[in-house]
Amino acid sequence: MSTHHHAEKSDYQKLEQFFVKQIQLLQTPVIDDRPNCVSVGPYRVITNGKIYEVWRSRTHLYNFNKRNWAVGYALCLYQGNHRVAGQLIGLDRQYTKLVEESDIYKHHISNSLRQENHSRAEILECRLSRVDSEMIGAEKRAEIILKNLYIA
Repeated sequence: MSTHHHAEKSDYQKLEQFFVKQIQLLQTPVIDDRPNCVSVGPYRVITNGKIYEVWRSRTHLYNFNKRNWAVGYALCLYQGNHRVAGQLIGLDRQYTKLVEESDIYKHHISNSLRQENHSRAEILECRLSRVDSEMIGAEKRAEIILKNLYIA
Protein backbone atom coordinates (compact mmCIF):
# COMPACT_ATOMS: atom_id res chain seq x y z
CA MET A 1 0.00 0.00 0.00
CA SER A 2 2.75 2.48 0.85
CA THR A 3 4.72 1.52 -2.29
CA HIS A 4 1.72 2.45 -4.44
CA HIS A 5 1.51 5.86 -2.74
CA HIS A 6 5.28 6.34 -3.13
CA ALA A 7 5.11 5.43 -6.83
CA GLU A 8 2.19 7.82 -7.32
CA LYS A 9 4.13 10.65 -5.67
CA SER A 10 7.21 9.86 -7.74
CA ASP A 11 5.18 9.99 -10.97
CA TYR A 12 3.74 13.33 -9.93
CA GLN A 13 7.22 14.72 -9.23
CA LYS A 14 8.47 13.49 -12.62
CA LEU A 15 5.52 15.12 -14.36
CA GLU A 16 6.02 18.38 -12.47
CA GLN A 17 9.74 18.45 -13.31
CA PHE A 18 8.93 17.83 -16.97
CA PHE A 19 6.59 20.83 -17.07
CA VAL A 20 9.03 23.07 -15.22
CA LYS A 21 11.74 22.25 -17.78
CA GLN A 22 9.38 22.65 -20.75
CA ILE A 23 8.00 26.03 -19.62
CA GLN A 24 11.38 27.61 -20.31
CA LEU A 25 11.30 26.30 -23.91
CA LEU A 26 7.89 27.74 -24.82
CA GLN A 27 7.77 30.84 -27.02
CA THR A 28 4.53 31.97 -25.41
CA PRO A 29 4.80 31.98 -21.62
CA VAL A 30 2.31 30.37 -19.31
CA ILE A 31 0.76 33.32 -17.49
CA ASP A 32 -0.98 32.67 -14.18
CA ASP A 33 -2.89 35.63 -12.77
CA ARG A 34 -3.79 35.45 -9.08
CA PRO A 35 -4.87 38.37 -6.84
CA ASN A 36 -1.41 39.12 -5.39
CA CYS A 37 0.86 37.34 -7.86
CA VAL A 38 1.23 37.15 -11.63
CA SER A 39 3.50 34.43 -12.99
CA VAL A 40 5.14 34.79 -16.40
CA GLY A 41 7.07 31.60 -17.01
CA PRO A 42 9.68 31.45 -14.21
CA TYR A 43 9.13 35.11 -13.22
CA ARG A 44 6.75 36.28 -10.50
CA VAL A 45 5.24 39.73 -10.03
CA ILE A 46 4.22 39.98 -6.38
CA THR A 47 2.05 42.78 -4.98
CA ASN A 48 3.60 44.32 -1.87
CA GLY A 49 1.42 47.26 -0.87
CA LYS A 50 1.73 49.85 -3.65
CA ILE A 51 4.90 48.27 -5.03
CA TYR A 52 5.09 45.40 -7.53
CA GLU A 53 8.15 43.23 -7.03
CA VAL A 54 9.59 41.10 -9.85
CA TRP A 55 11.24 37.86 -8.74
CA ARG A 56 12.89 34.90 -10.43
CA SER A 57 13.10 31.95 -8.06
CA ARG A 58 14.39 33.52 -4.85
CA THR A 59 16.14 36.40 -6.58
CA HIS A 60 14.58 39.86 -6.38
CA LEU A 61 15.04 41.67 -9.71
CA TYR A 62 13.27 45.04 -9.51
CA ASN A 63 10.35 46.99 -7.95
CA PHE A 64 7.81 48.82 -10.10
CA ASN A 65 5.15 51.44 -9.34
CA LYS A 66 2.64 49.98 -11.82
CA ARG A 67 1.54 46.36 -12.11
CA ASN A 68 1.37 46.27 -15.91
CA TRP A 69 4.92 47.67 -16.12
CA ALA A 70 6.16 44.86 -13.84
CA VAL A 71 4.34 42.21 -15.88
CA GLY A 72 5.71 43.73 -19.09
CA TYR A 73 9.22 43.64 -17.60
CA ALA A 74 8.81 39.97 -16.66
CA LEU A 75 7.53 39.21 -20.17
CA CYS A 76 10.53 41.04 -21.70
CA LEU A 77 12.93 39.00 -19.58
CA TYR A 78 11.12 35.80 -20.52
CA GLN A 79 11.40 36.67 -24.22
CA GLY A 80 15.03 37.80 -23.83
CA ASN A 81 14.20 41.37 -24.86
CA HIS A 82 16.58 43.14 -22.48
CA ARG A 83 16.53 46.45 -24.39
CA VAL A 84 12.80 46.95 -23.81
CA ALA A 85 13.15 45.69 -20.21
CA GLY A 86 15.75 48.43 -19.68
CA GLN A 87 13.39 51.02 -21.16
CA LEU A 88 10.67 49.99 -18.69
CA ILE A 89 13.14 50.31 -15.80
CA GLY A 90 14.16 53.77 -17.04
CA LEU A 91 10.53 54.90 -17.28
CA ASP A 92 9.81 53.56 -13.81
CA ARG A 93 12.78 55.43 -12.34
CA GLN A 94 11.65 58.62 -14.06
CA TYR A 95 8.08 58.07 -12.84
CA THR A 96 9.30 57.48 -9.26
CA LYS A 97 11.26 60.74 -9.35
CA LEU A 98 8.23 62.61 -10.68
CA VAL A 99 5.93 61.15 -7.99
CA GLU A 100 8.38 62.31 -5.31
CA GLU A 101 8.53 65.80 -6.86
CA SER A 102 4.74 65.92 -7.00
CA ASP A 103 4.46 65.01 -3.32
CA ILE A 104 6.99 67.71 -2.38
CA TYR A 105 5.13 70.38 -4.38
CA LYS A 106 1.79 69.37 -2.84
CA HIS A 107 3.31 69.66 0.64
CA HIS A 108 4.75 73.11 -0.05
CA ILE A 109 1.51 74.30 -1.67
CA SER A 110 -0.48 73.36 1.43
CA ASN A 111 2.10 75.09 3.65
CA SER A 112 1.98 78.23 1.48
CA LEU A 113 -1.81 78.33 1.60
CA ARG A 114 -1.75 77.85 5.38
CA GLN A 115 0.64 80.82 5.63
CA GLU A 116 -1.56 82.75 3.16
CA ASN A 117 1.31 83.17 0.71
CA HIS A 118 -0.84 82.86 -2.44
CA SER A 119 1.78 84.00 -4.95
CA ARG A 120 4.18 81.25 -3.83
CA ALA A 121 1.33 78.71 -3.94
CA GLU A 122 0.52 79.73 -7.55
CA ILE A 123 4.16 79.29 -8.61
CA LEU A 124 4.28 75.86 -6.98
CA GLU A 125 0.97 74.89 -8.62
CA CYS A 126 2.48 75.72 -12.03
CA ARG A 127 5.45 73.49 -11.22
CA LEU A 128 3.09 70.76 -10.02
CA SER A 129 1.17 71.01 -13.28
CA ARG A 130 4.42 70.52 -15.23
CA VAL A 131 5.31 67.46 -13.16
CA ASP A 132 1.82 66.01 -13.60
CA SER A 133 2.05 66.38 -17.38
CA GLU A 134 5.48 64.69 -17.36
CA MET A 135 3.99 61.81 -15.34
CA ILE A 136 1.21 61.41 -17.91
CA GLY A 137 3.84 61.47 -20.68
CA ALA A 138 5.83 58.69 -18.98
CA GLU A 139 2.66 56.63 -18.57
CA LYS A 140 1.80 57.07 -22.26
CA ARG A 141 5.33 56.07 -23.37
CA ALA A 142 5.13 52.95 -21.20
CA GLU A 143 1.68 52.18 -22.62
CA ILE A 144 3.07 52.32 -26.18
CA ILE A 145 5.97 50.05 -25.21
CA LEU A 146 3.62 47.56 -23.58
CA LYS A 147 1.22 47.52 -26.53
CA ASN A 148 4.10 46.82 -28.91
CA LEU A 149 5.39 44.14 -26.56
CA TYR A 150 2.09 42.26 -26.45
CA ILE A 151 1.57 42.49 -30.22
CA ALA A 152 5.05 41.21 -31.11
